[in-house]
Amino acid sequence: MKEATGIIVVSLLLVVFLVWKEIRRPVKAHLFLRLTASLLAVAALACLALPVTYSVTKTGNNANTVVLLTPGYNKDSLVAYKDLPQYTTTASLVAPSISLIPDLRYFLAQHPLINQLHVAGYGLADDELAALTDMGIGIQYHAPAQPAGFTAAGWPRQLHQGEWLEVQGNYNNPSKEAVRIVLTGAGARLDSATIPAATAQSFRLRCKPAHQGSTLYELETSNAGNTPLTQKIPVHILPAHHLQVLLLSSSPDFDNKFLSTWLYENQYQVSVRSTITKGKYSQQFLNREALTLSTLSTPLLEKMDVVIADDQALAVLNASEKAVLRAQIQKGLGLILQTDSTASLATFTGGLQVKKQPGSPVTARPLTMPAVFTTTTPLQPAQWFSIENNRLAQPLVLDDQGAVVTAAILSGAGKLVLNTVNNTYSWLLAGNKQDYAQFWSLLLHKAARSDAQGSRWEQLSAFPTAGSPVQLTLATTAAGVPAIETAAGKVMLSQKAWHPHSWTGTYWPVASGWQTIHHQQDSLRLYIYSKEDWTGVQAAASMINNTRYGAVSAPAKTSNGTSTEVEKKQVPPVIFLLVFLACCSYLWVEGKGQRGIEATKLH
Repeated sequence: MKEATGIIVVSLLLVVFLVWKEIRRPVKAHLFLRLTASLLAVAALACLALPVTYSVTKTGNNANTVVLLTPGYNKDSLVAYKDLPQYTTTASLVAPSISLIPDLRYFLAQHPLINQLHVAGYGLADDELAALTDMGIGIQYHAPAQPAGFTAAGWPRQLHQGEWLEVQGNYNNPSKEAVRIVLTGAGARLDSATIPAATAQSFRLRCKPAHQGSTLYELETSNAGNTPLTQKIPVHILPAHHLQVLLLSSSPDFDNKFLSTWLYENQYQVSVRSTITKGKYSQQFLNREALTLSTLSTPLLEKMDVVIADDQALAVLNASEKAVLRAQIQKGLGLILQTDSTASLATFTGGLQVKKQPGSPVTARPLTMPAVFTTTTPLQPAQWFSIENNRLAQPLVLDDQGAVVTAAILSGAGKLVLNTVNNTYSWLLAGNKQDYAQFWSLLLHKAARSDAQGSRWEQLSAFPTAGSPVQLTLATTAAGVPAIETAAGKVMLSQKAWHPHSWTGTYWPVASGWQTIHHQQDSLRLYIYSKEDWTGVQAAASMINNTRYGAVSAPAKTSNGTSTEVEKKQVPPVIFLLVFLACCSYLWVEGKGQRGIEATKLH
């Protein structure tokens, strides 16, 4: 504003000077034209320094709708919208008919009449969808075909030595040749799967790491005559952690016999107490020293990570033992409660209710474990039960009818897993060892006592990428504001209002590879991917997010059939430059002509 005022003042002074000069000129010929040319020259010079804009009103039926193109879009899907203006937020997609939007939120703020976007391609990023939500703008999403290659992938980023590493996902193979996926590590082929031609299919590969530290496995894909392609599988392997398990049985049975053997073979430290008669027990100790199990006491349960018990074994505990068990669960001990009846154990079940499923005879059913993306072979128990819906519980295992048969719920600092599935040993008898291992590994992992540590990290980005924001959450009991150091510098944190012990922060990694995020109490090993890693998986996830947003986003605002938009445009500066040159040329030519006439009169 100050700059514009200065230019106007200088221009006015220049006008006064030129008018005074022309009036004092002895030769009065063409005085009006010279004054006009001087004024126009000064005005043109001022307009060159101060941009001059004008308003244009646009009226049309589609002024509130535009097309937004993203990578992977199909040109054929835009035929019906060829008359709409086309934009993109990706520089590589810019073309004569496609304009670049450097910042989507700013662009929409400058065009408030736009309330509907036709989005084509793999879709908008999460932060861009969040901007549309804030502004109440809906989208119609035109999804392309699924990208070729990996469209989903998942694995534990951190595990303990000796635990199974399982890599699961989906692969889309549109080619005419079968594709072989191989899990490799340390120069060895560890597991493989084959995806038939012209098929989209899930896969599951596994291995058991025997070492520790930050490791980079790879998924290698190849088909006949093509160069193998690889994707990275980073895993940080911690020292072995053998859970301490106490198994309480109301009577010796096949379920507990096979379970204790499986726990022993997988290096769990197991203590087994089976009731023979009232007050008399048989005891067994596997992978550990002997303990006194005749009475459940605080020192005994403090040594355990998980207690596995059937409902009858808990029902016969005396009042003191029940109180000790409940107190230890509140402090972090995990309990896997097995039940084959609808009897209520309200003191332990945390409000979960069990009901008997109708149907006779009992049929074999496959079980689904959503947390590990697994469906087992059919299992036939003595009777099917289900757990009634509870908003505080997490379903762990479902049958093919969609009924929850195993669920987990918090109980103080500990966790309760209620399991209604019996006869799981029949998987082992049928040779389905992997189903048995998956089932019990899931239950033990969910119930186990959490590691005693003062902080817990949560990585919100599935594939953190160099050059893109990575959001982290840190839960800590330390006093004060946590200090987090990265290779890119310090991370500024904000505290969650509803959870004062949780802090969130965002940082921008500058390079790919393993990085360490430091905190006063501990550190986090985090792998940063390059932009070329897992592009198909990220594209498929973006398509899902955009489809979901398009289904629930606000509809376009109704109008009377026409809409208007006022747009400001700048007058091309070249016009003022030409006016300035023309005026100066006239003043010069006219002045030279007058001097010629005066010279002729003198002679």
